[in-house]
Amino acid sequence: QPYLWARLDRKPNKEAEKRFKSFLCSKQNSKEFFWNVEGDFKPVPEGWIPAKEIEQLNGNPMPDENGHIPVEETSTQYCWHSSVVNYECEVALVLQCHPEEPGLLEITAAPLPDLLEQTLELVGTNVNGNPYGLGSKKHPLHLLIPHGVFQIRNLPSLKHSDLLSWFEGCKEGKIEGIVWHCNDGCLIKMHRDRKRTKQSREWL
Repeated sequence: QPYLWARLDRKPNKEAEKRFKSFLCSKQNSKEFFWNVEGDFKPVPEGWIPAKEIEQLNGNPMPDENGHIPVEETSTQYCWHSSVVNYECEVALVLQCHPEEPGLLEITAAPLPDLLEQTLELVGTNVNGNPYGLGSKKHPLHLLIPHGVFQIRNLPSLKHSDLLSWFEGCKEGKIEGIVWHCNDGCLIKMHRDRKRTKQSREWL
């Protein structure tokens, strides 16, 4: 049965985090920090799997933090994720481009098998401050958006200052972030809340 998987980062424990911070602050550190992949990380829930293509050593995923856990219908931690899926009917509530009307969007109950191997973004009333104004406290609304279905038009240059101006002063920039799809298959994301630090996936 197809499942919705939510991202769950694999975090270092306090001792390992302290050691890593000391490494970053040290002026005489080595060129590389070595993690003890068996003892440096907090336990993850049963069912957790590392993201695809993560390097593994002796059967243990090397630290990338990125992993996923299946979303159960009774989950309290992922209640907003579970609100967009119906496993009995094998469908998910998805926002997508209208197939016949360019420029229009539609909310549809998409078959879960059609979403296999895709990454999706959860948006809605109780997610990331609800930048899109969906639903209300009394009537919350949450949807999944497949990554890559909405293309941004008239994107500014890749200069950091131009991107900042676009996010903050342009109507089209009132979005959570941008994902660049590279020719080699890599995905690079710039999140609007992390744009000042020049930093910045749900999987089925």
